[in-house]
Amino acid sequence: MAETKPLKLRQEKGQLKRETSKTLPYVKVLLDPPALHLDAIYDYSLPELLAEKVAVGSLVEVPFASQELLGIVVERSSKPSTAGKIKQITRLLSEEPIVTIEQIKSFQNYAQKYGVQPWDFFAAAVPPYSKSGEKGARVQRISQKPASASIDLPKDLQGYLAGKELLKSFIELPIDEPYWSKVVQIIQVRASLGLVALVLPDEREIEIFSSALRKRGLSVLQISSSQKKTERFENYMRGLSGQVDVVLGTRNVVFTHLPKGSTLIVFEDQDESHYERRSPTWNTRQIALIRSEEVSVIFLGNTPSLEVADLSKRGWLKHYRFKSKLSCKSYFGNSDDDIDYFPIISRGLSSGSVLICVANTGYVKSFSCQKCRNIAYCKCGGKLTFVKSSTHPECSVCQTKILDWRCVWCSENKPRIISSGANRKAEEFGRSFPKNSTITSTGQNPVAYLAQGKNLVISTPGVEPIGQYSSILFLDLEQQFGRTELRSYEVGLSHILRILTLLKPGGEIYLSLPVNHDVCQMVIRQNTEKLIEREIAERNSAHLPPTYRLLSVDTTEAKKVIKALSDLPGIEIIGPIPRDTSERIIIKAKFREFAGVITRLYEINRVNSLRRKPLMRISVDPFNL
Repeated sequence: MAETKPLKLRQEKGQLKRETSKTLPYVKVLLDPPALHLDAIYDYSLPELLAEKVAVGSLVEVPFASQELLGIVVERSSKPSTAGKIKQITRLLSEEPIVTIEQIKSFQNYAQKYGVQPWDFFAAAVPPYSKSGEKGARVQRISQKPASASIDLPKDLQGYLAGKELLKSFIELPIDEPYWSKVVQIIQVRASLGLVALVLPDEREIEIFSSALRKRGLSVLQISSSQKKTERFENYMRGLSGQVDVVLGTRNVVFTHLPKGSTLIVFEDQDESHYERRSPTWNTRQIALIRSEEVSVIFLGNTPSLEVADLSKRGWLKHYRFKSKLSCKSYFGNSDDDIDYFPIISRGLSSGSVLICVANTGYVKSFSCQKCRNIAYCKCGGKLTFVKSSTHPECSVCQTKILDWRCVWCSENKPRIISSGANRKAEEFGRSFPKNSTITSTGQNPVAYLAQGKNLVISTPGVEPIGQYSSILFLDLEQQFGRTELRSYEVGLSHILRILTLLKPGGEIYLSLPVNHDVCQMVIRQNTEKLIEREIAERNSAHLPPTYRLLSVDTTEAKKVIKALSDLPGIEIIGPIPRDTSERIIIKAKFREFAGVITRLYEINRVNSLRRKPLMRISVDPFNL
């Protein structure tokens, strides 16, 4: 029997009174206020014990109402800016400043442009604090000495990159060599002038570029969400102190502190991973453009995003295009049912590996009745799928398994595959080419690098094994380019051109589209300029990016919001559109009017916060609508 212990009353701890600092005894502290209508910066007094340790950028803990909050010291002064009783800082957490004065000013600038509190950007820029990570960052690391890696860049480009003036440019990478090869050379040139921050779409690209940069003798720091808390904060602090040549990581690296002479490089800014989904919904391209007034900014990719292409056309960004061309044989088809590409696979496997790019993961994504061709649905309305071979169909929504499936229209029990995934196609191609090993790479089970030998690789977009292929086939293109997403076209173009950089010289490619399709013509010409110009023109006529900016607002009081915005000039409002528990409105605005819309929405949200009403969810420049 458990022993009964005596009850203990909780003691309320009073705030310890400490002597106030004699020099600059007051500090302004940036907080994450509990409510949007509250101010973000408050005055506190500084204890004498911490007077020599607290500096601008220090992480502190302060009392706020009945709780303790984290805060960043943004200023020290001799007098407070407010009257009344001023509370004292509870304790100092970081022994060194974790942000610079320039970063603090930037957070306030971003917050104004996105209609949020500055702390939201502080949380995006700075990893969670770690005492161990801070101690580890103090250990001096010896930078690698530059290896004997030659720079094979055109003289005009190399001269441009070696200049000390601020650069604002887009460099269109060649497709006749692996996409990272020219990027690391560009970084090597810029790293000789100052710190380089490289923003990449995902963890896979981090590993690829880290390895390639280290081979060139550059010291590299990785900052990513996959790292443990201590390692991530340690790397952040080392990057803040400028101990390395290159800091690279995913989208949050765009906020890295960059001293004078540094370079911010964004790779493939049209990728969805460059867009933050949580509020504030910033993206790396827009933040980089804001920072271009203080540091050099270079966008890199095999094709520009629509926004970058528009800025290049207006002369705001310098556009550099390599003159090289990919040597290959191109084949095209009318649909994915064609078997014309089997000879291409056979020829490719005779001399090396073959890559087949497909759109879907899984086994069978949807099927219909063989007799009446009606699509198979569950009672809940979800499509039925096959997770693997020799299994019963399963609902894609409620996961209900149908043990004895029959068509609800004609009672036939023979399924007909409409859309198959990577695993199903791997089985089919494996049976057709049994002498070669078959490799499947998907988001759930990615394969980083191509194994030696003659392999048949089936992969979904973004996880293609890195290597050299004799043949590359793009299937399901009609499905990919036919999607209703706002940016499906530019993402699809970027994917095709990036993967073509893995093709061996003289290799063969296949696209499952008619030869007269504009994408196929783009591949033949190896130039996306006309295609992008047409896309921008169509977007402009529909008042969509890049000439317009978008806002998506989810609210429970859509009509009141629309009325509050009605006096703003030059905006268009679509909606309200019913949602599950709210309504959505889409706001289109030109760049000049956009700031006014953000300010008005911020004011509405502050009033809602003051009245304790639900806040609107505002998505700025959403990736999809």
